[in-house]
Amino acid sequence: MNYKTQKKILIAGHPAGRVPQCFAGEGLKSCVILCISAFFCVKSARVCGQCQLTKVNEGFSLVELLVTIGIFVIVTGVILFNFRSFDSRIVLDNLAYEVALTVRQAQVFGTSVKEAGAGSELFPSYGVFFSTFDDNAFTLFADVFPVLESGGDGKYGAGDILIDQFSIQKGNYISQLCGYVLATSSCTPLDALHVSYVRPNPEGVVIGVTSSGDAQYSFAEVTLSTPSGENTKTVTIWANGQIAVQ
Repeated sequence: MNYKTQKKILIAGHPAGRVPQCFAGEGLKSCVILCISAFFCVKSARVCGQCQLTKVNEGFSLVELLVTIGIFVIVTGVILFNFRSFDSRIVLDNLAYEVALTVRQAQVFGTSVKEAGAGSELFPSYGVFFSTFDDNAFTLFADVFPVLESGGDGKYGAGDILIDQFSIQKGNYISQLCGYVLATSSCTPLDALHVSYVRPNPEGVVIGVTSSGDAQYSFAEVTLSTPSGENTKTVTIWANGQIAVQ
């Protein structure tokens, strides 16, 4: 086969109508050479003849760059805003479950007849105290005063033993305390709430404090809020020993 016979082959894909022209002989060998030339056009002049290239300079215009930066800033701002909201909800959820677990801990201490202190020979009831006047903390206590057969009066006060005090972080706080005489009754706003468990019963004693005095309730609700008040969690404590987080 005479490879001096050459055939014009156009390689498309170049702008402005200027296409590189390569010449190669007929046959399989010429097709292989052509394929190599298409990918390595710089070397194609040596392999198959001639190759003309047109170099095009492309890039972003100023307007395109400003629009891209603007979109990036908006998307980043939305993500950061949602992250802060998500983080505050997670912290509030953890706080609500910490309250519920503390109440459950008092129930376990009360029913398991835990000694108030090593060698004290006191086996009191245990409870948790909440107050709207100190809305950034709650207290786990041993009810030893006054000294009664049941282990105390079911309220936290002078003479009782402080087991642990829990501080509420990140600006969250106890926004409301509610007492309910019956399941169908309305909320009675409380200034303070005492929940205690007298051995050996798993049922609790729920005592609410108002300006009118103390009263016993069937169940109570502890409402927790974020600093903005946008998100809330409610811990419901029943006298029958049940605890729920909503």
